[in-house]
Amino acid sequence: MASQQYLDNLKKVDDALNAVDTQKLLRKSLGEESLEKELHPRLESISRLRQLAREYAPQVHNEPVNQITSILNQILNQLSSQAGADSSQYIAQRSNFLTNIDTFLEEAKKSLPHFVAAAVMGRGFLEDEGIRQEYKRTVESLRKEASDTIKTLKEEAGRAIEEAKKLAEEIETRARRTAAKISVQEAQRQFKDAQEGLSKEIKLWAVWSVIMVLAFFGVAVGFIFVKLPMEAEWHTAVYQTALRIVILSAVGAITTYVLRMLRAHIHMSHLNKHRQRVANSIEAFVMSAHTPEQRDIILANLVEAVVAFGNSGLLPHDDDTLGGQKLPTEAIGRLIGSLTPKK
Repeated sequence: MASQQYLDNLKKVDDALNAVDTQKLLRKSLGEESLEKELHPRLESISRLRQLAREYAPQVHNEPVNQITSILNQILNQLSSQAGADSSQYIAQRSNFLTNIDTFLEEAKKSLPHFVAAAVMGRGFLEDEGIRQEYKRTVESLRKEASDTIKTLKEEAGRAIEEAKKLAEEIETRARRTAAKISVQEAQRQFKDAQEGLSKEIKLWAVWSVIMVLAFFGVAVGFIFVKLPMEAEWHTAVYQTALRIVILSAVGAITTYVLRMLRAHIHMSHLNKHRQRVANSIEAFVMSAHTPEQRDIILANLVEAVVAFGNSGLLPHDDDTLGGQKLPTEAIGRLIGSLTPKK
């Protein structure tokens, strides 16, 4: 316990601190150079230190009391010197004054634990059952709040993850639909361009077909009006007959080729129109799907439908040869025999 002498010294310094003129110390009239803003929180710290020292010094050892008394005395000297200085000195030593006050307050913290311990023991915090119970309740409350906070964070994290998954699925869906839409538009454009080319080629081959059919019948009719030589010139008649057959076969072969090309282009036109109809329906079918798997299946089936057109009935399954019909040897032999003069 502190002796009375140390307690008296502490009281003497404390009374002297009370006697310091606060108005002269702060000097509000100096405006920006005043210490009102900077010194006010420091004065509050000094006041709390003095109160703690006065109240619990009797329960503290002489050495900590002497240290606090010495520090308070140094603070007193600084405050008295600053309050008694004229305006020019007041402003000049302003910075050093604040630095010294902060240094003394930091130095006081070395002896402060002795007074805090005396305050705790003096107020019975260590033995008070109510405080213990309150401590337990506080700990339990903090533990429960921490548990609730962790639970809330887990729930919010779960919701955030679910929302992120939904957002990712939506982005994937939009990307798939955009890609499908772009692909469909490109297919529609290509089929449209192909249809224009096929229409022009059909018209061209139709014109050639008409020309070749007319040419075939024209040649045939022309041969009717051109008579063959008499029996006396049977060799010439045989030659001209064979030549007519070859010419008709050649014209017929070309006509057959042109007609088959026309038929093939008409078949391709129907195939391309079928692909156009399927391509125009792809977007509607894809948009009606609810899951990516359904869209993939629909796209696969529609692509297969584009490729698989089926039989249009225009192209036969047998081999279409473009060569002319072979001249029957037996028929030519009979023709020569009939034209040969009998002896």
